[in-house]
Amino acid sequence: MGVVLTCHRDVLDKKPGHRFVLAFTTFDESQSWFQEENKKSLALQSQTQIYDETPSKRAHLCQLLSGVNGRVDGSVPGMIIFAGKEVTWHLMALGSDQDPHHIHFHGNTLLLRTGGGSTHRRGSLHLYPGIGVTAYMIPMTPGLWLVHCLNGDHFSVGMFATFLVLNPEVCRGPLGLQSGLIKDSQLTASSSDG
Repeated sequence: MGVVLTCHRDVLDKKPGHRFVLAFTTFDESQSWFQEENKKSLALQSQTQIYDETPSKRAHLCQLLSGVNGRVDGSVPGMIIFAGKEVTWHLMALGSDQDPHHIHFHGNTLLLRTGGGSTHRRGSLHLYPGIGVTAYMIPMTPGLWLVHCLNGDHFSVGMFATFLVLNPEVCRGPLGLQSGLIKDSQLTASSSDG
């Protein structure tokens, strides 16, 4: 399950810069094809039984997870951007009518452009299931920032991600290498062949 962007030919090519697609959804782990494998893995990690085997509501709620792009607890990789450079965010909510999301970006604001050509600046926006929004950001505040659903139930079960805004005047080389925090002896390489 994911998001497909549909647009006119060459539209995406004309706009340089970073582009991220974020899908906010609540999913039921009990419906996973890998449920039994996941149960065993989680039980081994914690040395306790994670899932209640009775058909109670509590057992079901233990298996409801909220996430961004199918990932929970801030584990969405690769959201690194530079201050002063425009970023495009394609945001979508997936799920049932019980899953509206109020998405908030910390530290930087979004620009929403309307069909009439006007622009509105916002720190957060509503997403309803099946509805997508494209917003723009010109981040001005470097740091590690949170994007999350303001619904406390969703946040507490993992619906958040982080994005890193770098200062282009300071970060000219790969992270860690320029500062000397990462030594050559700490670098390794691996094959990406399938």
